Parts: sequence; C-alpha cells; structure tokens
Amino acid sequence: MKNTFLLLFLIFTTNLSQSQTIWDKPNNVAKPWTRWWWMGSAVTEKSIKSQLDAFQKAGFGGVQIVPIYGAKGFESQYIPYLSPKWMQILDFTTHYAESLKMGVDMAVGTGWPIGGPQVTTEDAATNLTVQYYSIESGEYLKEKIVLNDPKQKDLKGIFLISVLAIDRNGKAIDVTDKVTSNGTLNWKTDLTGKWQIVAFFNTKTLQKVKRAAPGGEGYTLDHFSSTSLKNYFHTFDTAFGSSAHGVHSFFNDSYEVYNADWTPNFLEEFKKRRGYNLSFELLALSLEPSFSNLLSAKSNKKSSIPTSKDNSSKQLSDYRQTMSELILENFTKDFTNWSHSKGAMNTNQAHGSPGNLLDLYAAVDIPECETFGSSHFDIKGLRRDSADIRNVDPDPVMMKFASSGAHSKNKPLTSCETLTWLTEHFKTSLSQCKPEVEQVFLTGVNHIFYHGSTYSPPDAPFPGWLFYASVNFVPHNSLWSHLNGLNEYITRCQTILQAGESDNEIKAYWPIYDAWNNQELNYEQASISLPKNQVADTAKAKPHIDLSLAIHSIDKWLHPTPFYKNVVDLQKKGFSIDFVSDKMISDLVDSCQMTADSLKVLNKLSTNNCQLTTILISECHFMPISTLKNIIKLAENGNTVVIQSLPKDVPGLFKLEEQRDTFKKIISSLKFEKIKNSLSLCLIGKGKIILSSNVQSGLEYAQLRRETLTDVGLKFIRRKVADGKYYYLVNHTANDIDTIINIETPSSSVEILNPQTGETGLAQ
Repeated sequence: MKNTFLLLFLIFTTNLSQSQTIWDKPNNVAKPWTRWWWMGSAVTEKSIKSQLDAFQKAGFGGVQIVPIYGAKGFESQYIPYLSPKWMQILDFTTHYAESLKMGVDMAVGTGWPIGGPQVTTEDAATNLTVQYYSIESGEYLKEKIVLNDPKQKDLKGIFLISVLAIDRNGKAIDVTDKVTSNGTLNWKTDLTGKWQIVAFFNTKTLQKVKRAAPGGEGYTLDHFSSTSLKNYFHTFDTAFGSSAHGVHSFFNDSYEVYNADWTPNFLEEFKKRRGYNLSFELLALSLEPSFSNLLSAKSNKKSSIPTSKDNSSKQLSDYRQTMSELILENFTKDFTNWSHSKGAMNTNQAHGSPGNLLDLYAAVDIPECETFGSSHFDIKGLRRDSADIRNVDPDPVMMKFASSGAHSKNKPLTSCETLTWLTEHFKTSLSQCKPEVEQVFLTGVNHIFYHGSTYSPPDAPFPGWLFYASVNFVPHNSLWSHLNGLNEYITRCQTILQAGESDNEIKAYWPIYDAWNNQELNYEQASISLPKNQVADTAKAKPHIDLSLAIHSIDKWLHPTPFYKNVVDLQKKGFSIDFVSDKMISDLVDSCQMTADSLKVLNKLSTNNCQLTTILISECHFMPISTLKNIIKLAENGNTVVIQSLPKDVPGLFKLEEQRDTFKKIISSLKFEKIKNSLSLCLIGKGKIILSSNVQSGLEYAQLRRETLTDVGLKFIRRKVADGKYYYLVNHTANDIDTIINIETPSSSVEILNPQTGETGLAQ
C-alpha cells in the first residue's frame, strides 16, 4: 500500500452482490456535509439555489446552517434570525435542498455558544464570585458586603449566598445571617487576631454569544437550568410551531462557556443528589489552595464535615458530579426531547462541558466531535507549515468519546466538525485534508462535516465573503474543481462505515472520578493559539471550581492518565476499543438482567444472558461502590474484566466511613490466585477478573486476539454486518507496504474494495 487506503469486506459466502452495489446509489448522509456560514443571514433565494446547486454537483450530501456576523457594506440586506422573513428563507432552503436530494441541519442559535436576545440575566450563564475582607478582633467590618463588580451588581439574578468568618487558627463561623439587606455585617468577635471574611455571591459570567448574527445577539445560556433552556426555546417554538420546517437535525456547538460554575438552585440540587449540605469551608479550600493553612481540622466543631484537604477534594468531586448531572438532565436530554418534539434529530458537541462527556454524547441522536488544527503524518511529500501547528494537535483518543457514546446506544451516526483551522484560507491542499479525514474515520466517526463553506453571492468579487476560521470549500476556491474526487472517496468510505455496527472488542472504563477529585484541574479553558491579528476567545484566567473538559486542554486532564496511555498503546498493538462510563457499565448490567428475565418468561435457558465483552479498568484511585459491584456482576454473567490495579477509595463525602468499609469488604471478597508475575486471576460466576499491571498481558491471557496488521504500520477499524465484517485499512507511514496481511476474522472469502477508485475484487 503506497499510502493508499483500502476497505476489506469479509464474507462467509461467495455471493458478492452486496459489495458490488453498495456504492451505486449512496444516500445523502453517506456524502460529506458542510457547515454553511450565513453572514448576517444576508441570503437570497436566487443565491441559495445557486450555491446548493454547486454543492450538489461537487458531491455534498447536505449543509448545516449557522448564521454569524454580517459582511460589511451589506447591512441593509441582513435578515434578523428567526424572523418571519428568516423562516421563509429557511423553508425555501429545505425545500430546494430536498429537490436535490440533500439534507439541511441548523444550529439552535447564531455563532456560539448557545444564547441570544431571549436570555435574561436570570437565565444567563452563572458563576460563583468570591470576595475577601479582613477584620480585626473586637471590630465591625467597615466595608459593606456587596458585589464589587459595577457591571452586574444591580442586575437581576445577583445575590449573596454565604459568608464565612475565619480566624488565624482556621476556625470558621457562618455569619451569613448577620448580613443585613444593605450589606452591613452586624458581627464582631472579642478574640485576638485578624479574621478573614469570605463572601460567596451568585453572579453572572456576562459572556455573550460570540460571532453572533443579527437577531442572535445576547447572553450565553445557563446550561444547568431546565427553566433557562425552556425559556430559550420558547422563541424557537414561536417561530417553528410543532414542525421542524424540513430541518434534518438541530445542532449545538461545543461548550465554550467560560467561568460558568454555578446555577441559582445549586445548593438545593447538591443536597438532593449528594445527601448532605455543601460546605463553604471546603469550597473555599477548593477555590484558593492558600487557604490550606487557614482552614484546618480546628474549624468550627458544629460543622458536620471536618475541614481537610482530602475532604475538600471529595466535596469538589461531589460538586463536579452534580454539575455533570445538571447539564445532562437540564440541557442535553431536554435538547434531545425538544428536537424530537419538532420531528427532527439533534446533534451535539459535548466536548468542553464540565460533565461526563460519554454520558452527554450518548444522550443525543448524533454525537459530534471536532478536529482543530493539523496533525503530523509521516506520509512522504505531505507538507505541514509550522504556522499551522497548534498548542494541541487533533487527538484520535479525544474523538473516540463521541463515537463511544454513539456505540453505547447503537446510534448509527457519529459526526465530526472536520478541518477546523487546518490551515489559513487558500493554503489548504486536498492532500492535507485526506489523511485528517481518514484519522477521523479511524476513531469511529462516519458522518463528516467540513468546517466549512461561507455563503457568498455569486457576483461577489474574489475571494467572496469569508469566515475567518474556515478552510472555505466554495466555488471561489481554486481547489473547487478537484473537490469532487475527495468527496467521492469520503462517500464510499462512509457508505461502508455507516453499515452494520461497531466491532470493538474492548470496553475501556473512563475513570472520571479521578479527574473530579483533582484540585489541580481548577483551570480556565486553555488559551487557543490563533494567527496574528486574531483575538483569542478565552477570558482571563482566574481560580474557579469548574472542570471544563476541552479539547485545547487535554494535555492537562487526559494525556497524563493511565487510561490514555493504555488506550494509545493497545490500539497501536491492534486492539479495538470503545470507552464506557459508570452509567454505561450500569446499563450493560441492566441489559444482561433484561435478557435473563425475557428468557425466563419464554421458559428458555441460556448459558450467556447478555452479549459478552471484555471490560478494561485502567489504574484509577477512585471508583463508586455501585460501579465496583456492577463490574463484579458483569464477570458473574460471563464477561471478562481486566484490571490494571484495584481501586483505592470511594469518591464523595456522603457517609464516607460507611462507604469505605463497604468498599474494603467488596475488594477483600475478591480472591485472586497468582498465575505468573504481575498477573492474578479471580474466577467468579461464569466469568473472570484478571488483575495485571500490564494490561496487554491481561488481555492476551483472556485470549483476545489482536490484529497483527498494525505491526507493519497499518491502522484499522472494523464494522460488523449480517454476513461478515468490513475492515477499513489506512497507511499513514512513510513506507510502502507490500506484504501478506493477516486478519483475525475467519472467512471463506475476502473482497477488496478501493474507495479511492471504486474498484472491487477478490483477494488471494
């Protein structure tokens, strides 16, 4: 393979009719789509028709409308977002696209992140602001405890939450009820020494929609409030009624809401979900590590939770878990339900969210990841300009969070915002695009969206209207006449990659609680490397309690983990992996139980009550008791569990000592027999638990057969279909590969399909 890319179709009969016809008439979802920037929504039916015709002829299957700021000099042509005229032009677009057998997706907002004029300050993104004061013993605080920020102290939705007084020995007293309505603190102490007063306010980030279109300007939404989302969608309900107006899927861009780490009813939700009141003493310790000398075990004896660094980390984990649950339930699931109420699907980019990405991706119809910047490939002759290198390259492991979410719920599609900031305008070559797309396919993505194409009137002089962060696949671009070749290749690949279901044999547990317990991850979303004269989107960093799992900061929260190292190493060795969360492991157990119950009703017996799999547990410190029990249940039902090392502790503070006792008893109940150095075995029920510091040795002991084709440098991904399997093979090395390739799937015949040329034929 001289850097060519083949699909292998393995079949168990000699009937080749399926493979011979699968590329004949691809549907529009198999073709690549593009994000379609509507600048100022200054669009006309004539120009829309012209550009859709061009897209269709070039091999596009659909468009994703995202209105943004307008082109200068055309202000009189701007159409306000969701106005009657805007909806009229949307109807024309979807109807005409349908006549071309194309699809239309649409963002639920302009620019990003989600927000707009309908977002009041009460519904706007919220954070926790902390202010510090000093007071001498025997004195009253001279300053009033009021919000210092002049931009928002008089806004609705701003209020004082809690006030602590802390002495030099770390004794903390709650003096919230001593603060009057005008901010006066009616409290003093006769103890000697200086006291620290810490005040917590419910405040607003004041972030507004970036790159907003006319009619879409306004505050960013509070993603943790179901009321805020309901109020936001009321404007869409008015415009759309009960119909999707031909929209295939409603789209929400990545979570880029900076400093949003609170919601007005957070204290009530925390108590309901975690079983105890949030301690502001521990919260202060999380926010400001220098408080470790102030907040000690000598704190107020009335507190139900001793103040310590360990307890602070555990409450921090509880805080982050609560935020994760709120964004899942109050935003992601509600967004899905709202889209379904219109008769459409939804597409969501979960990355960047302060939540469990796997669960967030799994809760939508089409999980979407993104690439940002350019990757290094060893392909001979491939150029990569140093100016195009970002602080973090596109990472295939990061993309697998989206596909894993889709696979966990058998969703047919995983999409990807592709080629974002690959190069500057008009520098991009198709030879750079192709391996980037292939790398995305190898992660389980099968629905490509180019980023993107700017709407531009046909008579606009060169270079037409431009959006700054786009490869700009439009007729004005000199590569346009050649783009059909790349699109045909992608279409053939996606036709195969959308068939059947994923064939990854390992489910790797993502230990989110290790990240949630890590106080060192109280960071801002990392600054983004932008070209000269571009303004960064990231707000100035300050300490806060958020954990936004952004693609630009994976070097902090993902790369250093044993989980990441194992995934990278095992894939290089030829193992296929999906990721699973605690909830997904619970769902696997429930699926086994449902299957067993169904068999009992039918009076049937089965040795295996569920689809067997291999669970991989990389080294982690924290694991909930419920997850530990579920892992044991999966083994009892016949599954194989490979654990790198046994977890050490439970997360969270609720009934901590009781939880720890139960945890230790469960761990001690697992009786391991040493098989060889660094590998022990626990037979349990119909399955087994393998304890091995070398996870590859554990997997090999479990008799998982890796694909040895990776030894020569090939990359692959597999799909299962009714009568066989597809292998998608890629050579991204600097070497030509001319050798016999062994594959681990038994078959009576193998057919080679070349998606670059469309040729097919039987292999030797």
